[in-house]
Amino acid sequence: MNLPQPATPRIAVWLRRGTLAACLCLCLCITPLTHAAALLLLPEGQVALIRGSSVFAIDAPLVTQPGDILTTDDRLGAQLEDGNGTLVALGPRTRLSIDVPPHGEDAAAQPSLSLLTGWIKLARTGADGSGPLLLDTPSLHIAVRQVSSAIHVTGRSSALFIESGSAVVALPDTRDAPQTIAADHYLERDFGKPLDLSARPAATFVSQLPVTFRDPLAPLTPLAAHSQTKPVIPVQGRPVAYADVADWLACNLPVRQTFVPRFHALIHTEPFRTQVRLNLHALPEWRPILYPPPSHPSSPHRPSSPRPSAEDS
Repeated sequence: MNLPQPATPRIAVWLRRGTLAACLCLCLCITPLTHAAALLLLPEGQVALIRGSSVFAIDAPLVTQPGDILTTDDRLGAQLEDGNGTLVALGPRTRLSIDVPPHGEDAAAQPSLSLLTGWIKLARTGADGSGPLLLDTPSLHIAVRQVSSAIHVTGRSSALFIESGSAVVALPDTRDAPQTIAADHYLERDFGKPLDLSARPAATFVSQLPVTFRDPLAPLTPLAAHSQTKPVIPVQGRPVAYADVADWLACNLPVRQTFVPRFHALIHTEPFRTQVRLNLHALPEWRPILYPPPSHPSSPHRPSSPRPSAEDS
């Protein structure tokens, strides 16, 4: 990003990234990749992963799966990459969901992303012929092909700066036509309010931008590594607690509709059940799960009387 960069030492971060890459090369030579477009997670610090209905602490490279929910720690971020020119940097305190690819049964399709809170920086190159990368925030739906951009979400407010390329932006709560936002443009939007477009980022956006986002993104692993790995099943997890997913359950992102079938078994455990019951005003879709309607015994079949025909009347 073309912004002034403070003289901040980065050697520790790059040493850690080098260690991650070395570890990755050791484990990637073993097995083949199942999904060509899977995003590889490269943590700088510890990342909390929710997969299925379990929570895992991840501090080593991991191939993500659709449905994974990632939360970075308070100081360090992570990077996602697919080996085909898609790079997604996550800042500290960032919560991101990797959703099912938009093309349904196409296993090679790029997953879509949902950003609940925090910072991400997107960079895409070499995406000719492939579908756009889709990103949902609480107030924006963003589609990008060739682009470098930074996005920040707090609550239901979203901010987007296009450094290069362009993005197609739609407002999910309106019927307004999508807009193409060109390079060197910045926009902000609160849910339910008009889009605020300007030629330069807001001062608060610049001051809060993670330092690492001021540099161009670069892949941390070689292309060959992506073509030789497969999803690794994390171990030593714990069951999801209500606090882990409370904000996701109440969010206004499209991914919310997947949470009832995904977490419904937890309604039979405590304190998850009690916490859902106390928050039903914000979680109405959970009412049939918490209080299923009574089953009515089927009434005995009664043959209906024949209706008179036109000739009988």
